[in-house]
Amino acid sequence: MIIYFASVILSCSFTYLDTYKKNHAEKIGLAGWIAILISCFLAGAREIGVGSDTIGYGSIMFEVATRTNSLSAYVNSNISYVAQAELVYRIFIYLISRISKDIFFQFFIIQFVIMLFLYKGFKENHLGRYTWLAMFLYYMLFLGFSLNLMRQSMSIAIIFWGMRYIKQREFFKYLLVVIIASSFQMTSIVSIFLYPFYYICLDETKNSASRLTRFCHRYRRAINICILLISASVVIGARNIIGFVANLGIKKSYSVQYNNIRGGKLFNNSSLILMIMFIFPFWIWYRNMRRKNGEFNFYFM
Repeated sequence: MIIYFASVILSCSFTYLDTYKKNHAEKIGLAGWIAILISCFLAGAREIGVGSDTIGYGSIMFEVATRTNSLSAYVNSNISYVAQAELVYRIFIYLISRISKDIFFQFFIIQFVIMLFLYKGFKENHLGRYTWLAMFLYYMLFLGFSLNLMRQSMSIAIIFWGMRYIKQREFFKYLLVVIIASSFQMTSIVSIFLYPFYYICLDETKNSASRLTRFCHRYRRAINICILLISASVVIGARNIIGFVANLGIKKSYSVQYNNIRGGKLFNNSSLILMIMFIFPFWIWYRNMRRKNGEFNFYFM
């Protein structure tokens, strides 16, 4: 556990060195690359048992790829873990296996993709010297999940970076980002709804011709509270929601996830409380960002 905390502290420290005097620089400096690579080495060197998906599709897909002589044979494999993964992810893993047969490189490269898109997203949103805080929150809230939910974490990181196109009102570029993210994890397709959702709730919509946007501006505080309550309800009720989806028989893996949640393997209330504790420092950063950038609203946070 000590090595994890030490890696987080080092990575956040190098992030601070990269950004504390560069409030609007989007280019990643040497210290920034070191901050990213620290996380990658940590992910690559971890025990194979860290994360249920690591033991499952993570290690099995890579092992099959190293023993397969052609890409076509791999992507058409009948092995369940390989067959159930998205096509682009299968190609991605096969290409990594051509670099090295050491599973360290798979975990290293996956984490590199995650951290690169996250860090670029932080930089391009001009977080300045508060970038280290964003990194700290990522580590405290999501690093453990990223070591397990590898496909999902890559997709989320790509979507996060692509949210720049929402702010720039470039729908087709954002759509392309969503398609790319969904090619790693299909559930990312729901991110398409972030585009209209963001603009409905912008502060600058008070003079909009749309009744809906004016309504959202007028009752913004109440809507914020409702969104938080709904989000909390979804998290707390995840067991029942996934159970309902599993009963629909859409995808076999949902039944496995439901059994894990029912057995308390994936989520518990103490985890939620711990995550909420780490969110509090975020409000300090959020208030500063609101003063600097009126478009940095509650929903983008």
